[in-house]
Amino acid sequence: MHVSRKSSIKAGISFLAYAGIAISIILFFLGGYRVRVLAEECPHFSSNGWVSYSPDRTAFTIGYGDRSTQIYDYSKRGLTITLFGITGPEELGEGQHYFEKLVVGETRVGYWKMNHPQGQCIHSATSDYRISALDKMGSNRGNCFRFYNAGWLPFCAVCEKMAANCLFYITEQMALSTAYLPSGTAYSNYFYLCPYDNSLENYVPTNHKCIFVSDNKYKVIYNSNDSEASGSMEADWFMYNNSVEYEGAVIDVGEKLSECVYSVAGKSFLGWSNRPDGEVLFSDEQDWISVQEVIDAGALTDKSSIRLYAVWEQDPEPESIVETKIIDVDNTFGLSAYIVRNLRDKDMRDSFIRGEAGTLYIYAEGDIDYLSVEFPKEMNSYSAVLDYTDEAENFVEETVEFVIPLTGIPDETDSICIKVTAYKEEKVVSCYPMAVIIPGQSILDGLRTGLR
Repeated sequence: MHVSRKSSIKAGISFLAYAGIAISIILFFLGGYRVRVLAEECPHFSSNGWVSYSPDRTAFTIGYGDRSTQIYDYSKRGLTITLFGITGPEELGEGQHYFEKLVVGETRVGYWKMNHPQGQCIHSATSDYRISALDKMGSNRGNCFRFYNAGWLPFCAVCEKMAANCLFYITEQMALSTAYLPSGTAYSNYFYLCPYDNSLENYVPTNHKCIFVSDNKYKVIYNSNDSEASGSMEADWFMYNNSVEYEGAVIDVGEKLSECVYSVAGKSFLGWSNRPDGEVLFSDEQDWISVQEVIDAGALTDKSSIRLYAVWEQDPEPESIVETKIIDVDNTFGLSAYIVRNLRDKDMRDSFIRGEAGTLYIYAEGDIDYLSVEFPKEMNSYSAVLDYTDEAENFVEETVEFVIPLTGIPDETDSICIKVTAYKEEKVVSCYPMAVIIPGQSILDGLRTGLR
């Protein structure tokens, strides 16, 4: 039997066509039918040509089939239209985290997914809405149960969550043509009108919360690191790299560590460490940028608490300005005296300046009768006689508080000498402790500098 070449070609084409249809059906039932399109080719919702507004433009419906009886029944949920060309979330950098906030403006759609193959009019579903502008859109509040376009759900291109928690009754052409939905304002609502009698069919807000990137902030807690410490310090907040914005809002944060206000008797503050037994890593009021580098803040999660521990050093025992003077007579009678500044600087300076206070310590042995203390004539107000004739004590300890006067002592004076004398019957013993004064310096100098 002879078969013409034309018949063979037709048979081949028919075979390919049927094979293509068969493959499409198989792919559909295996994984659902997916349509892909570039998002850059899709207009914004508000400027889309498939949108039809009501006469007063307060509501709209979408899809060219909204006034026809054409039905788009895809027979199966899951049809997906993927929109390419829209980037996802910004990648996190060091010291950053994701946060969620309401999108204001437009939500970028990554794909549309059919959730309801057919729509069916049920106007009573919206009968509770009291929007005067919408009351004019048809008077039918009954259920007409007529079918129209299928219902789709939009999914955000950034976070892949639903961009609006409602069905969009639109045509496939509309889904293929829309990549941006309004969001974040009181007017970002989706309306759908019944294709047959213009009644309001659907009214849902399209607000969407999406993920964004923000720098981290950290809580710095100051620990006194000594059970005997006095004072208290509030925690501070700092931003990574001294950023001033946190999750979209400008906040008030620090740029350097707080000044240490803890104090421990007999100890000096050296600085801060990141461990209770650690070495000094940070000085008082050190800038935050250098602190974050040492502790590697970029590896910490947002709102991490960073504890800094005060480092202390034991103060040396108070020393006399001159060596202790001891005079012993027949090993039965002794006297010693020395002077100490009441206020000691961090550098342990032992020299007085005018206006500073000091203490004279006196120790006497041998059951003395009385003591006399003689300050220089410029300071005679501190001189005294201490009587012990009615007391039988083998050891006497006395202290005399005094202040180096601001005026009265010549400016060039570099020391003062105090005479301490002990009396016991006919025995008399004296010692002469001295206090070094820095010529010309006064506590008023620092006050004047501060006031400037």
